[in-house]
Amino acid sequence: MTLYVGVFDGDTEIEGTVIGHYSDYGALLDKIKETLDPSIIQNLKSSTDCNEVWDKPMCEDMMFELMKIRERFVVLNPVHHIGVFEHNECHWRNAKNLNECYLTVDGEPIIDVLLRYCSMVNGNGREVVFQ
Repeated sequence: MTLYVGVFDGDTEIEGTVIGHYSDYGALLDKIKETLDPSIIQNLKSSTDCNEVWDKPMCEDMMFELMKIRERFVVLNPVHHIGVFEHNECHWRNAKNLNECYLTVDGEPIIDVLLRYCSMVNGNGREVVFQ
Protein backbone atom coordinates (compact mmCIF):
# COMPACT_ATOMS: atom_id res chain seq x y z
CA MET A 1 0.00 0.00 0.00
CA THR A 2 1.12 3.52 -0.70
CA LEU A 3 1.27 6.43 1.69
CA TYR A 4 -0.17 9.75 0.55
CA VAL A 5 0.53 13.05 2.33
CA GLY A 6 -1.25 16.28 1.55
CA VAL A 7 -2.25 19.70 2.79
CA PHE A 8 -5.99 20.10 3.15
CA ASP A 9 -8.18 23.09 3.88
CA GLY A 10 -11.24 21.30 5.19
CA ASP A 11 -12.14 18.85 2.42
CA THR A 12 -10.19 20.75 -0.25
CA GLU A 13 -6.76 19.47 -1.16
CA ILE A 14 -4.19 22.25 -1.57
CA GLU A 15 -1.22 20.06 -2.47
CA GLY A 16 -0.25 16.43 -2.05
CA THR A 17 2.14 13.68 -3.02
CA VAL A 18 2.69 9.96 -2.73
CA ILE A 19 5.57 9.20 -0.38
CA GLY A 20 5.85 5.59 -1.51
CA HIS A 21 5.07 2.43 0.40
CA TYR A 22 4.34 2.56 4.12
CA SER A 23 7.58 0.62 4.57
CA ASP A 24 9.48 3.42 2.79
CA TYR A 25 8.24 6.00 5.29
CA GLY A 26 8.97 3.55 8.10
CA ALA A 27 12.56 3.23 6.86
CA LEU A 28 12.89 7.02 6.94
CA LEU A 29 11.54 7.20 10.50
CA ASP A 30 13.91 4.41 11.55
CA LYS A 31 16.90 6.27 10.04
CA ILE A 32 15.85 9.49 11.79
CA LYS A 33 15.59 7.71 15.14
CA GLU A 34 18.94 6.02 14.53
CA THR A 35 20.70 9.24 13.50
CA LEU A 36 19.38 11.98 15.80
CA ASP A 37 19.24 12.47 19.53
CA PRO A 38 15.74 11.49 20.71
CA SER A 39 15.39 14.78 22.59
CA ILE A 40 15.46 16.63 19.25
CA ILE A 41 12.67 14.60 17.67
CA GLN A 42 10.09 14.35 20.45
CA ASN A 43 7.07 14.66 18.13
CA LEU A 44 8.40 12.76 15.16
CA LYS A 45 9.54 9.76 17.18
CA SER A 46 5.92 9.17 18.22
CA SER A 47 4.62 9.89 14.71
CA THR A 48 2.86 7.19 12.76
CA ASP A 49 2.12 6.87 9.09
CA CYS A 50 -1.50 5.89 9.51
CA ASN A 51 -4.29 8.48 9.35
CA GLU A 52 -2.18 11.07 11.12
CA VAL A 53 -3.12 14.77 11.03
CA TRP A 54 -0.79 17.66 11.79
CA ASP A 55 -2.56 20.90 12.75
CA LYS A 56 -0.89 24.32 13.14
CA PRO A 57 0.64 23.74 16.62
CA MET A 58 1.92 20.31 15.56
CA CYS A 59 3.33 21.73 12.31
CA GLU A 60 5.18 24.43 14.23
CA ASP A 61 6.82 21.76 16.40
CA MET A 62 7.43 19.47 13.42
CA MET A 63 9.08 22.25 11.41
CA PHE A 64 11.70 22.68 14.14
CA GLU A 65 12.36 18.93 14.20
CA LEU A 66 12.34 18.58 10.41
CA MET A 67 14.84 21.44 10.04
CA LYS A 68 17.16 19.71 12.54
CA ILE A 69 16.80 16.44 10.64
CA ARG A 70 17.54 18.14 7.32
CA GLU A 71 20.59 19.93 8.78
CA ARG A 72 21.96 16.57 9.91
CA PHE A 73 21.00 14.56 6.82
CA VAL A 74 22.62 16.95 4.31
CA VAL A 75 26.05 16.43 5.89
CA LEU A 76 25.81 12.63 6.16
CA ASN A 77 26.88 10.20 3.46
CA PRO A 78 24.16 8.56 1.39
CA VAL A 79 22.97 5.01 2.01
CA HIS A 80 21.89 2.35 -0.44
CA HIS A 81 18.49 0.90 0.35
CA ILE A 82 17.58 -2.75 0.26
CA GLY A 83 13.89 -3.55 -0.06
CA VAL A 84 12.63 0.03 0.30
CA PHE A 85 12.41 3.08 -1.98
CA GLU A 86 12.59 0.82 -5.02
CA HIS A 87 10.26 3.21 -6.91
CA ASN A 88 13.03 5.77 -7.35
CA GLU A 89 16.26 3.82 -7.10
CA CYS A 90 17.63 5.72 -10.12
CA HIS A 91 17.55 8.91 -8.01
CA TRP A 92 18.96 7.77 -4.67
CA ARG A 93 21.70 5.70 -6.29
CA ASN A 94 23.22 9.07 -7.29
CA ALA A 95 22.52 10.85 -3.99
CA LYS A 96 25.17 13.19 -2.63
CA ASN A 97 23.88 13.08 0.96
CA LEU A 98 21.43 11.25 3.19
CA ASN A 99 18.59 13.73 2.59
CA GLU A 100 18.65 12.80 -1.11
CA CYS A 101 18.17 9.10 -0.27
CA TYR A 102 14.62 9.43 1.08
CA LEU A 103 12.48 10.60 -1.83
CA THR A 104 8.81 10.77 -2.79
CA VAL A 105 7.69 8.93 -5.91
CA ASP A 106 8.26 12.22 -7.74
CA GLY A 107 11.91 12.28 -6.67
CA GLU A 108 11.69 15.09 -4.10
CA PRO A 109 13.29 14.68 -0.65
CA ILE A 110 10.54 13.73 1.83
CA ILE A 111 11.93 15.99 4.55
CA ASP A 112 11.74 18.97 2.18
CA VAL A 113 8.16 18.10 1.23
CA LEU A 114 7.09 17.84 4.87
CA LEU A 115 8.76 21.17 5.66
CA ARG A 116 6.94 22.84 2.77
CA TYR A 117 3.61 21.31 3.77
CA CYS A 118 4.01 22.40 7.39
CA SER A 119 4.76 25.94 6.23
CA MET A 120 1.45 25.93 4.31
CA VAL A 121 -0.61 25.21 7.44
CA ASN A 122 -1.86 28.61 8.56
CA GLY A 123 -4.23 27.76 11.39
CA ASN A 124 -7.35 28.55 9.40
CA GLY A 125 -8.41 24.95 8.99
CA ARG A 126 -5.43 23.72 6.98
CA GLU A 127 -3.80 20.50 8.09
CA VAL A 128 -1.17 18.06 6.87
CA VAL A 129 -2.91 14.72 6.43
CA PHE A 130 -1.30 11.28 6.06
CA GLN A 131 -3.49 8.67 4.35
